[in-house]
Amino acid sequence: MNDLDVQTSLSALRRQSQVSLVLVLLGAAFLLFSVYYSASRLTPLENEIASKRLELAKLQQEEAAYKARIAELQASYGRLRANAESLYSVKVTPSNQVYEVKATAKATGRTLSHGRPEYKFTLLINSPPATLADIAKVTYRLEHETFRQKDYVATDAASQFSTGYVGWGCLTSVKVSVQLTSGVTQDFDFNMCRSLGPQWQ
Repeated sequence: MNDLDVQTSLSALRRQSQVSLVLVLLGAAFLLFSVYYSASRLTPLENEIASKRLELAKLQQEEAAYKARIAELQASYGRLRANAESLYSVKVTPSNQVYEVKATAKATGRTLSHGRPEYKFTLLINSPPATLADIAKVTYRLEHETFRQKDYVATDAASQFSTGYVGWGCLTSVKVSVQLTSGVTQDFDFNMCRSLGPQWQ
């Protein structure tokens, strides 16, 4: 091998070394850039993700607490509704309006042939006007053999769906059917004597 070949080989080797050095420097620069990007971009994002996860966990705890409170309120409402309906002749509509079936007795001042005093008995719905407006009609069925007419239908909200009869005694069983404007009908048995008070029982 002559001097020219040696010089050519050394030149080629020098160029390859320079190219390798450039590639190494580029690789190092890319690595430094990656480290910088991770530090300046990814770390804040990771911190934000961690913060959002903490917020989500807190919201889930609050949601669980609200659900427990809702369940508690629903149970309380159920108890209150049951207590209201346990009061005699008080009913609750599906829209949570309360009404009461009531009986009254007013002496006419006359005495019947068998010596008993005569009364005008009235059956009515005792409730605020807003609740009465949600009632379409009320049917009272007087279950007693002395009544020729058994069914009395009341459709006048202004009169509190009242109806009645004149006689000497109250009835322990009146079948009441309250038809609401929504189409729902509530049927139950009503004791007039109990509604009138202990002196009638």
